[in-house]
Amino acid sequence: MTHRSNHLTVYSFLFGLLFVSVLFNIHFYNRLSNLESDSVLWRCGTSQLEFQQIQNEINRLENTPFHNLKKMGE
Repeated sequence: MTHRSNHLTVYSFLFGLLFVSVLFNIHFYNRLSNLESDSVLWRCGTSQLEFQQIQNEINRLENTPFHNLKKMGE
């Protein structure tokens, strides 16, 4: 331990701050996205389950090819 750099403590501290900052930003982004989705639900007056069912139905309709719908109508 006699040959370690004099600045090792400073480098370790700066790296720790960078690491904590990145983790905090990831956590904060997730919290904001949850808050945004909750505010959308609050404005449209639906529950989480109803909103999820609507999203599933939209995804199902988007994934259904249009030519299959034409064949069903004929």
